[in-house]
Amino acid sequence: RAAAIVERHTAFLNAGVTVPRVIGWSDEGLIALTELSGTEAQKVPVRLDDEFLEKVRELADHIATVPSAEPARESLVDRLAWYLSRLNTLQPENKAALSRLAHGIRQLLFEGRSGTVTLVTIHGDLHAGQIFIGASPGSTDTGLNITELVITGLLDIDTAGLGDPADDSAAFYAHLLVLAGHLRQAGKRDTAAHIEALAHSWRAGWLRDGDPGFTARARAIAATHLLGHALRQPPDGIAIILDLAEGIVFGEHA
Repeated sequence: RAAAIVERHTAFLNAGVTVPRVIGWSDEGLIALTELSGTEAQKVPVRLDDEFLEKVRELADHIATVPSAEPARESLVDRLAWYLSRLNTLQPENKAALSRLAHGIRQLLFEGRSGTVTLVTIHGDLHAGQIFIGASPGSTDTGLNITELVITGLLDIDTAGLGDPADDSAAFYAHLLVLAGHLRQAGKRDTAAHIEALAHSWRAGWLRDGDPGFTARARAIAATHLLGHALRQPPDGIAIILDLAEGIVFGEHA
């Protein structure tokens, strides 16, 4: 897979998307990459606001211009049965609720895919841990100033290729909700509330002209991402994540 990953990095760089530059690689699969400048966005959550979200939207639009011939990583929603099986093993007492949730996800996906889905180049796993940010050139501020914030780079494009843009948007949303949960567990309630508000602002952008099924697909995919996150949680954490997924599918976050 090394050659294909190297080609992908070259295509992104040629299209003007800042990703790590390939220093060298071998047929055995070793790839050496340069570091990115800036800071992972998820490490400075208090610095993120609607202007940051707009820059992420611009980044997604820029990624869509990268030529791609190969498909992106398989959408997590197409692995729903596997996640459901694993969670049923971990939470047999919640089997009925999980079955209801899975049915709701499948219904949303059917609704969202009932029309034409235009495939474009996507990252395949877009979230705030993959995006690096910094201050714009010429800034006199030595710290990260949100009014001058720029995206300095993008990581882990081995998952990139042709795919549904709802995949990246849903992944970004689900990750913000999980990040808010981690912050709340760490006692940072104000920051957690800030990130939740940011997630709601991002979700508001799911209504798109020309793609009436986008919102339904994004809801289904985001809920499935949360099922994946639930697998890495302790038992009490699983319940919290599943509540979030139910909110996306059935009501509160719909």
